[in-house]
Amino acid sequence: MKKLTLLSIFLLTNACGSLGSLMPSEKFDEETLASLEGPDVTTVQGGLLSEAKKAEQKDDYVTALQYYKELVSKDENNLNYQYRFAENLRKIGQNEVALKIYDKLLAKDYGNLDYKESKALALMGMTEFTKAGALFTDIMNTDPVRWRSINGAGLIFAMDGKYAEANEYFELAKDVKPYESSIYNNQGMAKALTGNYGEAISLLKKASEYAVARSHKKRHIDLNLALVNGIAGNSDVAKKIATPHLSEAQLYNNLGFYSYLAKDKQLARAYLNKALTTSQVHYQKAWDNLDNVN
Repeated sequence: MKKLTLLSIFLLTNACGSLGSLMPSEKFDEETLASLEGPDVTTVQGGLLSEAKKAEQKDDYVTALQYYKELVSKDENNLNYQYRFAENLRKIGQNEVALKIYDKLLAKDYGNLDYKESKALALMGMTEFTKAGALFTDIMNTDPVRWRSINGAGLIFAMDGKYAEANEYFELAKDVKPYESSIYNNQGMAKALTGNYGEAISLLKKASEYAVARSHKKRHIDLNLALVNGIAGNSDVAKKIATPHLSEAQLYNNLGFYSYLAKDKQLARAYLNKALTTSQVHYQKAWDNLDNVN
């Protein structure tokens, strides 16, 4: 797999992530974002902010964007509203748009480590690893216990195939933030990339345990755990873990993909054919994966 595919499928930089090529993802372009209308509320800014935070806690970043857009329109000089708007943009994958806002914020407050760190994370999402790494280094030189920067540095080493160095950073990040599920997820997936599936599964189980129940983050981690179990040949375990998070067609498509990665083409074909027969509509992803297997 290419590095970009590995990043999008396997790794979390902070509270969010996506399943990459395994699952279709909703895209949000600038025109869509511009058309967002704020929720029908009559509360003051404090109420809007409260609702925005509630949406963020549920990983509902699109709804949070609606509230922050309205908050920015009410107070264009409030840097926190602008920053939170950019953060939610980044979390739905709009890294380029978020980056422009981070740069504007940094022009007003260049020493702000939150802005720098978020910019580095956006650059990572754009696969600008060298630029992101330079920012993480600058941040850690200023504050050596910023866990997101340490975690981000570990990811960059992992994407470069330097797994020993990556593991050192993940261990350091865990020392700073011992119950942060993102770190365990990233360390686990880095272990999986080296073929150390047993340790990877153990780390991913901890990541799932530490993630907030029923959150997007936990779903992503559980699907990573299913993926690694599938690659390791634990198909039944993978199915049990993935079942609560997927439709029937998606489940069998993913199981087929896992089996393919485990080099069991016969089982992969069986799962992918089942994905096609159980879907009520044309399931293009299963067709694509079946073509790859054949």
